[in-house]
Amino acid sequence: RGSGAMATAGRVWLPGVLQALIRDGQCTQAHVDGLRAFALEYAAAQKSGTQGEKAKELLQRIVGLVGKERTRAAVLAAMEKQQQQAAAQQAGQAQAQAAQAAGAAGAQ
Repeated sequence: RGSGAMATAGRVWLPGVLQALIRDGQCTQAHVDGLRAFALEYAAAQKSGTQGEKAKELLQRIVGLVGKERTRAAVLAAMEKQQQQAAAQQAGQAQAQAAQAAGAAGAQ
């Protein structure tokens, strides 16, 4: 309970969580530097294919840095943004398919 959002955050693309925290305006420069360092560590983990484990570790360190509530808010913001992007992509694909169908109908 409660940790569900945190657990999925690793799959939700950790950089989105880091960006949300950096943008929330409440971070000190030290926080921002720490978050940027986490982003670099995550990028390195992606190259070696260990980002799943790394995301869990970094999330715990992010909670340690900025607190659980702010981390949760950032996770939710990142999830929401990703869902919006996915919805926009699907809408774009649907429009392209409709245009193709209309084009095919026009050709006949």
